[in-house]
Amino acid sequence: RGLVSWERDIIQQGVHLGYRIYGWEFKGYAGQIGSMRDYYRISMDILDLDVREELFYRHGHVFTKVRDEVPAKYGEKAQVSDSCVADGCIIDGIVDHSVIFRDVRIGACSHINNSIIMQGARIGKNVKLDCVIVDKDVYINDNRTLIGFLTHPIYIKKSSII
Repeated sequence: RGLVSWERDIIQQGVHLGYRIYGWEFKGYAGQIGSMRDYYRISMDILDLDVREELFYRHGHVFTKVRDEVPAKYGEKAQVSDSCVADGCIIDGIVDHSVIFRDVRIGACSHINNSIIMQGARIGKNVKLDCVIVDKDVYINDNRTLIGFLTHPIYIKKSSII
C-alpha cells in the first residue's frame, strides 16, 4: 500500500480521520528492522537467553504453525555451541554463535560462525561462513569461504548457488 512510516502513515492519518488512538508503555524487548544490519543484529539477539525468555515465555507461550519434523541430527564430529538449531537439520560440521533454521544441511569440516542460515539451505563440505545471512534454499558448494563483518554481514539471496 506504500505505507512506510508508522508515525506519519498510521498514527497521523488516524488522528486526521478522527480515529481514537490509544497507547501504552511497553518495557520489554522490541526491535525495529530498517536495514540488513538491523535484521542481522536483531536476529542474532535470539541467542541471548534473556531475549529468548522475554520473547517466548515471559508473556505466555508463542504458538506457530505445527510442522512435525524429526529432531536435528548431529554427526560424530559435529560441534555446536551458543546457537539455535531448528528441527530437521543435519549437522556434520562446526556451528558457533549462529541461528540455523529448519531443514538445513551442513557438511563435514564446515565452520559456520556468527551466521544466519535459513530454511532448506545446503552447505557443502569444508565451507567457512562468518557473518553471513543465507536465505532460503541456497546451495553453497564445497570449499567456499565467505566472510562478512558484524556491522556489514554478507547476504546470499534466496535460491542462489555459490
